[in-house]
Amino acid sequence: MLLSEINSEYQKKRMIVYNADGTKPIVHNIEVAPIFGNIYMSRLEKSDTRSYAACDLYLYLEDHGVGLLVGTAAEDDSLELVEGQVRRYRVGSDGEFLAMIRDCISTNSYISLIYIELVKLLDESLVPGCFEARKIFAEKQKARREAERAKREAEEAAYVNERNEAAQKKIAQAIETLKNGGRLVNFDVEIFKGRYDSSSYSIFNYLARQYGVKIPIKTQGWINSSLLDITVKDGKMSGGHMSGKNQSTVIYKYMNQLIEAVRKDA
Repeated sequence: MLLSEINSEYQKKRMIVYNADGTKPIVHNIEVAPIFGNIYMSRLEKSDTRSYAACDLYLYLEDHGVGLLVGTAAEDDSLELVEGQVRRYRVGSDGEFLAMIRDCISTNSYISLIYIELVKLLDESLVPGCFEARKIFAEKQKARREAERAKREAEEAAYVNERNEAAQKKIAQAIETLKNGGRLVNFDVEIFKGRYDSSSYSIFNYLARQYGVKIPIKTQGWINSSLLDITVKDGKMSGGHMSGKNQSTVIYKYMNQLIEAVRKDA
């Protein structure tokens, strides 16, 4: 049988649930119907976030006149599936519930606040252990998150360093060409601050910034789009290749300033 096929009568029962923002346990009267044993279901309803109807599952203890939210299920879930969930989570009866709580305490596992509210009614002596287990669990989770964050940061730093080291090697080779002569292709150099935070520059514009050579914005744009390479000979730009129809009339001036600044820094 599917949950959608159940036609048990719905009645209002007192259930321990979370408040609207999920931070505090409250007791709320909820319409539920019995499905097996101490397990009840709320009305099947659709929502804006799902296309199928679903319900909440509750453990209701008649002797105590109160129940507890223990899970959710979909309209096409079978009773057998729900029974399996209840067995797995050990919330089918008060005895099973308390045995599960004791195991959580002994293993310092997470215990929800609404579970603790029911523990207060069933065996108040377990309450301090519940809160201690929550505390230890939270500390472990915090330590795990911090370890994961440290690992991510280390991986990020390694990624950034690897790429920046590769970029610095290419930059050093370009500087050597400007110092000693030869052909220097206008390649892009990418400098990383983070895995997803980097800036890309033409090698000539990048070195101009590093060495304090002030190249006009318009000429920088032309270098990005049109300058293919330059040839350096005897400390000067002796030639180069450019693309496009618009040829710069000042590129020699600024390249020679850059070459001079690099050679002075030698």
